[in-house]
Amino acid sequence: MINYPFTIRNLKILQAVAEYGNFTEAAQNLYVSQPAISSQIRELERLLQMKLIERNKTGSRFTEAGYILLYYANQILALCEEACRAIDDLQTYPHGSFTIGGSQTIGINILPTLLTSFQFYYPETHVNVHIDATWHICWNLTGGDLDIAIVGGVIPKTLENKVQIIPFGLEDIVLITSKKNKYYYSPIVEKHMLYDVRLICLEKQSSIQRHVVQKLEMAGILFSDLIVDLEVNSVESLKNFLLKSDKVAFLSISSVMTELRSGELCWIPIKSLRIQRPIWIVTNPYRYRLRIVELFLRMCLAHFSSPTIQIF
Repeated sequence: MINYPFTIRNLKILQAVAEYGNFTEAAQNLYVSQPAISSQIRELERLLQMKLIERNKTGSRFTEAGYILLYYANQILALCEEACRAIDDLQTYPHGSFTIGGSQTIGINILPTLLTSFQFYYPETHVNVHIDATWHICWNLTGGDLDIAIVGGVIPKTLENKVQIIPFGLEDIVLITSKKNKYYYSPIVEKHMLYDVRLICLEKQSSIQRHVVQKLEMAGILFSDLIVDLEVNSVESLKNFLLKSDKVAFLSISSVMTELRSGELCWIPIKSLRIQRPIWIVTNPYRYRLRIVELFLRMCLAHFSSPTIQIF
């Protein structure tokens, strides 16, 4: 049996020094004394016969050997944590906890329905929810911060080979306006009407906005030729502007269901134009999948997945 020159505790100390930047803060967060941290690092350097960390007045700097060991320490500690979760999973199933990520619109409008239904059957399950942009959610999934995610739009190409992508459904993106607009009561309008109305848009970086521009141009409508009065960075801000004006906007139908049902806003169907975007369930195939996560995944696919999302 090989006698390795470091222990799990050594690696956790090395990781803490890297995270907090100095021995003092690392010691405080590990609830040990600063001399104890220094002693552990010195002993580790003695056994490896290499300098790992250089200390100066401004903090600590890792040497090349230190960075190499830190790289593997992060992987070893992540595997240790995963092993503990897998063992704990055997004891807690079908209860336990997991962390799910959702892109902005999905996280606000679709996840609540899914999780409420799931926790109706499994009330002792604890779920942590993180909402962010699709690319950020996918990145966190590959880093092990999330157990599963549901996102809309395009999965970053750089991450496609690092995640498992499962089709969940399609969601309509529709043209919305308020009672102040003359098209409020129109059963259907022609595409050329878009050149006559004044638009409010989500910011250009929004996955919904990018999808709208792409689909309009595929239908022969140049977005640059449309009249755009405002660009906002949130769906809620956009809806508030719509309620107070006669402008129109393209929004995910799930984000305006409450206003559509109350009659505050209406959906203007456009002849020969339907904009839909895909919704994906994304998992990390390189990590242990908790059984409660597998149960949630199966329930989503069995009860909610459909050609067009209709769970609202």
